[in-house]
Amino acid sequence: AREITPQIELAMAFYAYVSDNASGMPIEVTGHSLGGGLAGVVAAVFRLAGAVFDNIAYEGSAQAISSVAAVGAGFKAVAFPGEIAGRAGTTDP
Repeated sequence: AREITPQIELAMAFYAYVSDNASGMPIEVTGHSLGGGLAGVVAAVFRLAGAVFDNIAYEGSAQAISSVAAVGAGFKAVAFPGEIAGRAGTTDP
C-alpha cells in the first residue's frame, strides 16, 4: 500500500533522532515482520544499509514518501529455513 502510517511516521522520527545523535557514526537498520517493513522504508528513504527478516511489503510506502524505487547499497533481505526472503527494493518474495 502507498500510505504513510503512524508506525512509519514514528520510525522516521526515531531515525531522525538517532541520526542527529550518532556523532557521524554509520547507521544501519534491521527488523522482522512489521519492524522489517519499517526498517525497509527508513532504509529506502535515507539510503541506509541494513537487513530485514520475513518483512511486510514496504516499497509503496517508501515511494509515497520520496519516490524512491530502490534501497541503498548494502541492504539485504534475509531468510531462514522455511522462509522466503524478498529481494531488496521489491515487494516480491
